[in-house]
Amino acid sequence: MAELGVGWDSKPFNEDKPFGKGTVVGGDNVAHGRIRWDAIKAVKAGTATAEQTLLVHDADQWIRNALDKREE
Repeated sequence: MAELGVGWDSKPFNEDKPFGKGTVVGGDNVAHGRIRWDAIKAVKAGTATAEQTLLVHDADQWIRNALDKREE
C-alpha cells in the first residue's frame, strides 16, 4: 500500500478542484457512508428499520446544525 505524504502542497490553489483530480475517502468513512446511503434508500422506500430511521434523522440533524452555525 502506498504511503500518504503529509505537508503543504507547493502548487497554487485550484478553485475548480480544491482537492486535486479526485477526492478519495478511505478507512471507516467508506463503510459508514455506505451504511448511511443504504439507510437513506430504505427510508425513501418505506422499508427502513428503526435503526436506519434514527441514523438518517441524526445525520440530518447534524447537517442542519452545521448549516445553522455557518456564516453567510
